[in-house]
Amino acid sequence: MCDAEIVRFDRAAVTQLLTNIERIIATRGPAVRDLTIQPASIVDALKLLIGPTGNLRAPALRIGRTLVVGFSDPLYDEHVAKRKARRSVGV
Repeated sequence: MCDAEIVRFDRAAVTQLLTNIERIIATRGPAVRDLTIQPASIVDALKLLIGPTGNLRAPALRIGRTLVVGFSDPLYDEHVAKRKARRSVGV
């Protein structure tokens, strides 16, 4: 876990992070985008992930090979609940 006030992820760091990510779920307001990462889609992914400061938007949550960016109560509930369920069965 990183504190975004202390550790900043600039465009280069986010690009490096994407090498280990298969899926991005990004929210902006009520809109939710679900993107499967492919080499050709990295430019599109960066547009979703980089905020006006030039750094990774917050909050950002990495769950396995999925990156969730932006905040949505239902989205976080769904992914945190799935993670807890997998842990309870030892996955």
